[in-house]
Amino acid sequence: MTARECAKEARVQTCETTNRNRIEGWPRTKIKHLLALCVSLKTAIQHGVSSKSYWHMARTPAVQQGLTNAWLKEQGLRSVKDLWCKAQGYAI
Repeated sequence: MTARECAKEARVQTCETTNRNRIEGWPRTKIKHLLALCVSLKTAIQHGVSSKSYWHMARTPAVQQGLTNAWLKEQGLRSVKDLWCKAQGYAI
């Protein structure tokens, strides 16, 4: 994965966590949501009690395990890489 792709993925994950935390930003709620995404209890607690910003937390193991590319695709988000490849005429 290139640096540009990593940055785009981090932005998507930041938006997901920001939207979720605007509604319910308490650590207990963050932990509950991460557990629902099949993240281990220890990892969910470490992420939930952190006071770092959304941008910093987007690339943590908890978010990487919970918000996988497959999960994002199930939610209806389209891959920027796939769209770009299609526009350039590359086979996916």
